[in-house]
Amino acid sequence: MHQTLGAVRLAYRSRIAHLVKSGMIDNAVQVFDEMRRSSYRVFSVDYNRFIGVLVKDSRFELAEGIYRDMTPMGFSLIPFTYSRFISGLCKVKNFDLIDALMRDMEALGYVPDIWAFNIYLDLLCRERKVGFAVQTFCCMVRRVNTSAITMIWTMTELIRNPHIMKKVQHEIRTTLGDKKERLTADDLNHLHYLKHVIKETFRLHPAAPLLLPRETMSDIKIQGYDIPKKSQMMINVYSIARDPKVWSNPDEFNPDRFIESSVDYKGLNFELLPFGSGRRICPGMNMGIATVELGLLNLLYFFDWAVSEGKTIKDMDVEETGSLIISKKSTLELVPLLYNLNI
Repeated sequence: MHQTLGAVRLAYRSRIAHLVKSGMIDNAVQVFDEMRRSSYRVFSVDYNRFIGVLVKDSRFELAEGIYRDMTPMGFSLIPFTYSRFISGLCKVKNFDLIDALMRDMEALGYVPDIWAFNIYLDLLCRERKVGFAVQTFCCMVRRVNTSAITMIWTMTELIRNPHIMKKVQHEIRTTLGDKKERLTADDLNHLHYLKHVIKETFRLHPAAPLLLPRETMSDIKIQGYDIPKKSQMMINVYSIARDPKVWSNPDEFNPDRFIESSVDYKGLNFELLPFGSGRRICPGMNMGIATVELGLLNLLYFFDWAVSEGKTIKDMDVEETGSLIISKKSTLELVPLLYNLNI
């Protein structure tokens, strides 16, 4: 995980340096594009640390395009069409990215070790099948997109709630000082309010609102309903996280609700399950959290943020779009104002 966090830090510093050097500081930037590119680099730098080869952005763009083509109407969420979705994806012949990863490993005489990431890549080499490539491909694109989407929602809510933005930036800059040239994973240890902000984003805007289909292993009864074995079920974590019986003012973005609460998002509290729970919990949870935490830390420490010219806070809508993954419908354009000159 330490190496993974290092990859995250390098990726976001790269994007920040790009903003500064390209002269974009006084102009509105499309935050989603910046976050998505940074997430691509997280995977690329992480992969490079283990294998020694960088993955080009163009390969990720290709993968994302195929993924969008295969899920135009959200049918992958409907249990009886999910297998049709996978079957269709298996017919896609262009798996250049997966093939490139496997060729890189073979050329370098890859030897598996105890690292989970290496074990996963080892499976790619040993199970060089289209079906496995499909699973790998889907996991990769989901990981990249969901991290970026979560950061977009967080920045949207912070812009819509200036008092929360001020509070979280005050915590960050007071705790870390204003002389740091780089931020590390250790800097996150005392930033409790930042973690509350992220937790509230997971609650209000779960990237995967229905998780993935589950199948019952035996006949069960839930709240008086008989559910037979082999039934596919969807878990509506979006609705659970907005249940007024569980949450006060559930539609309000309020990180303060977690200050005196022990509720967490790692699968033990069923009222907040953005990553699922149990044996089927999202395998990329730790990586996703690291990406979001360090990404937002860099954005909020080094920059102040404002809406683009001609717009006001009231123009920052929260309309959603998507199917398997729910994202912000309209583009989020913000103006980054350099706060810390030490980058």
